[in-house]
Amino acid sequence: MAPPPSVKYDPANAGRVELRTWRLIYEHLRVIQRSSTAARHKLLLAGSELDRFGVRERRLMAAEVYHSGRYLAVRSRHRMRSYSLSDGAR
Repeated sequence: MAPPPSVKYDPANAGRVELRTWRLIYEHLRVIQRSSTAARHKLLLAGSELDRFGVRERRLMAAEVYHSGRYLAVRSRHRMRSYSLSDGAR
């Protein structure tokens, strides 16, 4: 199975949880913050981005959190099991 694009393009991401939509909204808001436009225009742009992601993409964002939580729970259980097995061998 091929690695996900986040690992393919940056091997340092191996083992990290990928929240693509959350990362995109963060990056979009950072670009708006760093722009040299007027504060009012920045506010309108940020509102537009939050509307797009927070309202229209809310199911996708919720699904990412849900699946990432499941992944972390399984990984945690696996680590605890392997820790207890290695601890019992002593």
